[in-house]
Amino acid sequence: MAGPINVSAIAEAAVRVVPRAGETAQHALPFVTAGDDVIRTVGTTFDRDAADAIQLAMDAPQAMRPRVVIVGIGRTPPKTTQSLIEAAVKQGMVPGEDIISTNYASLRVGKDRGFVRLAEGTGADGMLLAGKGRETLFLFRGGGNLKETHFNKIAAIQSVDGATALTDLGFIQRAGSKSITNDRLKAAGLALADTIPVTGKAEAVAAFDKITQRFGADTAVLKKVNSLGGKDVHFVQSHDDIAKVIAADPEADFVVQEFLPFAKDQDIRVHMVWSSEKQDFEIANSYVRNRKVGGMTPNLANDGFPTHYELSPWEQEQAIKAARVLAEGSPHAPLHVGLDFFPRQAITASTVERNAKLQQAVADGTMSWAEAVSKSEHSVVIGEAASSAGTKGTEMVLGAGNNPVVRKMVEEIIHIREHGVSRTASFVDAVDGSANLGRPRISRMVGGVHGAIAESEV
Repeated sequence: MAGPINVSAIAEAAVRVVPRAGETAQHALPFVTAGDDVIRTVGTTFDRDAADAIQLAMDAPQAMRPRVVIVGIGRTPPKTTQSLIEAAVKQGMVPGEDIISTNYASLRVGKDRGFVRLAEGTGADGMLLAGKGRETLFLFRGGGNLKETHFNKIAAIQSVDGATALTDLGFIQRAGSKSITNDRLKAAGLALADTIPVTGKAEAVAAFDKITQRFGADTAVLKKVNSLGGKDVHFVQSHDDIAKVIAADPEADFVVQEFLPFAKDQDIRVHMVWSSEKQDFEIANSYVRNRKVGGMTPNLANDGFPTHYELSPWEQEQAIKAARVLAEGSPHAPLHVGLDFFPRQAITASTVERNAKLQQAVADGTMSWAEAVSKSEHSVVIGEAASSAGTKGTEMVLGAGNNPVVRKMVEEIIHIREHGVSRTASFVDAVDGSANLGRPRISRMVGGVHGAIAESEV
């Protein structure tokens, strides 16, 4: 049994179960296994603390609340995962015991869907995560970067008894697809950039002609249906431009979108987190992303930089409605929804001040909510959604360690560990304005982590 864990500041941010077998020397963790025990050797403070965390995970008592596993694409945790673990530690969760991070490739699911475990060659070889009496909450990351293999892994994990997805596959697909997002939000009557899903050159050319003629413009935006981080965004002005983009990936699905001149330089990122207590989404943070001189888009992945932004009452209303619509159809409300607004005019300090004054007028009772909404109506349109949008822009604006998005996510995770997820019925009630707050409770876990594991798995 490992002793009390001494987690360094670095380990707090990045305790992770990583592959050892086949790793190069500079990436290998300095520990070996002997049976079920992890034996530490030499290494950095982080390496030693990470080894302690893994040992603690393997030694953890079985009658406990569900462990939280954050699942990402790569081996190195992104900033969002690091911030989540830091926030969890600050609220009493223990890395290794309560929360770990890993990647899709390191997870194995029994072919009979009876369990989820970590693969051989990881820091906690064969550790049971879900099934056979163990319950775990999985937070899947990756959004628009997920491929079919990732979707298959998520679907397999969700079908295991004892595995609960904090953001389920259906929602990830709805929020990760620009086409599905647009169709859902359009049907709900929300304000959107004019968007036409297309496949192939002929459809793309026809959509380009339709949109440019409708708005008297010479430019449209051509994007892949599934993309993230500002990638695969093309400003097209001719049929030849379209042909070149399509030829580079002829099998891909795209959308042709109305060109909004100001959206090339700025957009608004809104982060919303589900609250079981309120049975609705809450806006956790918003900011403007600004295009750097020489950059293609304002996305932070393209060196864009964020500045503070206060949503207007109408923008708040649009954001919450969008999150509700995208969540419909899931077995329970997703933990987090990211949304992008495209501005119809340049966003300035006076825009932010006007929005803040409208909010204050509502708070003071000098203006009704409906009046405040009408004052800012149609100032933006919804552009895109995301199921696992990065939150580093929040800390860039508010300062390192000050991240209300991850803080609210962790608060909700802690609530779910104690009370269970919000059922779809409860979520629908919240959308309809009802107040049925009935919630299921996740059962306490029984059984052993190191019980017999079937050899047949995927």
